[in-house]
Amino acid sequence: MNQPLYQYVKPTDYYLDILGEKSPTEAAMIDDVALLKMTADDGSSSYFNTSSLVADYAITLFRKIEKRDASEIGMAWDFLYRYSLPLGKARASMHAISVINLMMYDLYARHLKVPVYDLLGGKTRGKIKAYASHLHPLPLKELQKEAQEYVEEGYSVLYINE
Repeated sequence: MNQPLYQYVKPTDYYLDILGEKSPTEAAMIDDVALLKMTADDGSSSYFNTSSLVADYAITLFRKIEKRDASEIGMAWDFLYRYSLPLGKARASMHAISVINLMMYDLYARHLKVPVYDLLGGKTRGKIKAYASHLHPLPLKELQKEAQEYVEEGYSVLYINE
């Protein structure tokens, strides 16, 4: 995935002499994206997009629990957390555990034929307002065109992060 370079400060900008110029996705190490798939015994599957770095670690961790039942979500999380502690609570490690956790919730909810929120205590609202999100700078005319496209798609709110 290639994105244009934008004129704002990224954490890697402090090391330009070592790393060179990076796009936002390269700076966040998400320019190389992987699609993970977890399949249950009944054939249902859960998918998750993440960086290749996190995906590789998630696959390594998953091998430690792949024989566990999808309903053992809490036990799997606890085991993976404790298993990975010697590596520290680094973001990639916690992200990999979270990927597995989310996929297990998804698969178990599919097995029970209930929405995931039922497994997490039920609804907190009758409905949720969705908004379009724009996280990169554009010239005003292009931004207006993009905003109009969001309105045509049915969004009534656009979040713009400057």
